[in-house]
Amino acid sequence: MMDYSLKPDKYNRYHLLGNVAEMVDMKGVAKGGSYIHSTSDSYYTKRINYTKPAYWLGFRCVCEIL
Repeated sequence: MMDYSLKPDKYNRYHLLGNVAEMVDMKGVAKGGSYIHSTSDSYYTKRINYTKPAYWLGFRCVCEIL
């Protein structure tokens, strides 16, 4: 269940910062930061590079309902 208690960001996304950094590109780019990243690394404007699976890395399933 989605918690809508906070306002979405300018891209209409909720809770981008938090538990894991989210993969946004198959070429090794993650955003959002995880609990081990600094606050400045956790903003969606920052790129976090990865080369293999990691405990701090995850993904978000997104769909658009028309």
